Amino acid sequence: MLKIVSNLPDTCLDWQPPNKPRTIRNCLRHIAHVEIWYITRLNIELPSKNPRNVFKLLNYTRKLVIKTLENFPRDKMRGIFQPRKDPSPTCNLWTARKMLRRFVDHERLHTKYIQKILGMYKKEFSNQQKVY
Repeated sequence: MLKIVSNLPDTCLDWQPPNKPRTIRNCLRHIAHVEIWYITRLNIELPSKNPRNVFKLLNYTRKLVIKTLENFPRDKMRGIFQPRKDPSPTCNLWTARKMLRRFVDHERLHTKYIQKILGMYKKEFSNQQKVY
């Protein structure tokens, strides 16, 4: 995903596609915030301050996820967790495996969305400026 978006200009990142809910930048921010939320499903406390720049935020959350999983106690790796923070009424039991699966599925879903938006952007602006 980062390979797709890392060299896009701000005009592309901030372009609001017609009849779509998110810009690419907003989608990236959403992905990062959801990754943080997924970690809290295992009752892990995280810092409340996050970088404002979307690429720094994505790098920060990725490092946080890796560090969290590397330091996750082995005896809890197969545990079942009921989140204390922001509990969900529908899917309130979580495992480390479920969290990882959600990370992958969520990013895959939004990568497809970003690719679709990029296609729309290219079509919209193909005659007007350099398109990525």
